[in-house]
Amino acid sequence: MRVSNRLDYAVRALLELTLRAGQGPVPTREIARAQSIPEAFAHQVLGALVKEGLIRTMRGPGGGHQLMKAPEATTLLDIVEAVDGRSMTSPDEPYDAVSDVWDELNAVQREYLASVTLASLARAAQERTVAAGYAI
Repeated sequence: MRVSNRLDYAVRALLELTLRAGQGPVPTREIARAQSIPEAFAHQVLGALVKEGLIRTMRGPGGGHQLMKAPEATTLLDIVEAVDGRSMTSPDEPYDAVSDVWDELNAVQREYLASVTLASLARAAQERTVAAGYAI
């Protein structure tokens, strides 16, 4: 599976929103800075996440972005499908041994992505931050 910049930035933006859950709306600029996402790209990715119903946006002073669902309820597979579409499917080709390999690989990838939630990703990020000696 090739990870596009768009997908990487979407996961990073959602991770930042997860890390800041309960702190109110987070402005695009802060998400971009915290996750090293080019701000123009952050606007595009966040717009796509709003369109797909993963986040919501509040406009005006004090506005920003918030998760629509609990971090435990959003998986990496949800994000892949929202950002890249259902691109993890096999091409419509004749059935053969090679197709079986791609189908099995696809199934393993989907299973793994479905097992990783934003909450588990945030825990891993926090553990790495603490292990590196940085304050959270």
